[in-house]
Amino acid sequence: MRIKLSQIRLEPEFRLREKDLGLELSINKQGLRVPLIVEEESKGCYVLVDGYRRFFCPSIFRKAKS
Repeated sequence: MRIKLSQIRLEPEFRLREKDLGLELSINKQGLRVPLIVEEESKGCYVLVDGYRRFFCPSIFRKAKS
């Protein structure tokens, strides 16, 4: 299922980590191989369960916009 990134809410206890250049290079080269894992909170609203580093990878946003 495809979900817009704007429909995903982050858990408040998540702390931002440093940029993962290896992950970004991998996504740029191969695409997003492992999807983000979300749980539906309500219709059209989801909470991110797994994939925080992937969610914050700038490559995902560039690909999502195109």
